[in-house]
Amino acid sequence: MIVRLPSTEHLVISKLFVSRQTDKDVKDIINSGILSQCNIDLLRDMYDDYKEYTILPLKRYNDLDEVLELWGQQKQRRDSNG
Repeated sequence: MIVRLPSTEHLVISKLFVSRQTDKDVKDIINSGILSQCNIDLLRDMYDDYKEYTILPLKRYNDLDEVLELWGQQKQRRDSNG
């Protein structure tokens, strides 16, 4: 039996493109620490590729740039609080 596990980038992509688009999905991505494990350049490339195949309007899925900005802000707050 072969078991294939998704990459961290695929896990983030699955949360970004979930059609219910809830704040919980964004919070899960940011608070889980998974972005620290991702290759951000690869994640951006994958996100751009996946966007081309979605039939959902832009605001029916979570925006990667917004998520990365929120993650950066959280990381900066955490670093400044020691």
